[in-house]
Amino acid sequence: MVERWADDLFTDLERQAPQLTGTGVERFRALLALATSWKVARIDSAMASVPLLYKPENLELRHRLFDTWTARMRRLVLPIVEQGQADGSLDVTDPAATTDVVLAMMVDGSARLTDRAFAAPTEDEYLQIFTSGAPALLRGVERVLGAAPGTFVQAQDFTETYRAMRAPFLAALHGTHPTRSVR
Repeated sequence: MVERWADDLFTDLERQAPQLTGTGVERFRALLALATSWKVARIDSAMASVPLLYKPENLELRHRLFDTWTARMRRLVLPIVEQGQADGSLDVTDPAATTDVVLAMMVDGSARLTDRAFAAPTEDEYLQIFTSGAPALLRGVERVLGAAPGTFVQAQDFTETYRAMRAPFLAALHGTHPTRSVR
């Protein structure tokens, strides 16, 4: 189920990527916005399957899927980084190597944030990890790409989305009925 969800995401991004316009940095920002809006619009279906990837017994499956997703993302991101290098909006010396580092940060970094957040004992700690970690991850990507400071910032506040994700994620992860955590 999670594989189908991600396949639908990448199919949609692959369909829309050729229509992205602007500099490399503008296209990268647009690709991030497309992926974010697609995922947020389908958060309920994601919560039905994605948490299962974070069960210890599914670690190998998660790594295989993340490898597949990274390869698909690379096909989308590398041409954008190459364009950004050519048009000067991204300060990179090796687009292929830079793309690999950026994708490692995005895929592995977000997985580690997710692991830490859902291991947090309180909702406040959970929210702090996501609300500070996601912008920090974007700043790191911005720096690796050599983009101007402030280029990649979250366009909206996802605090309530993160809050709404917690109970169903933990329920799926631990096999319990979802209930909203008490603060």
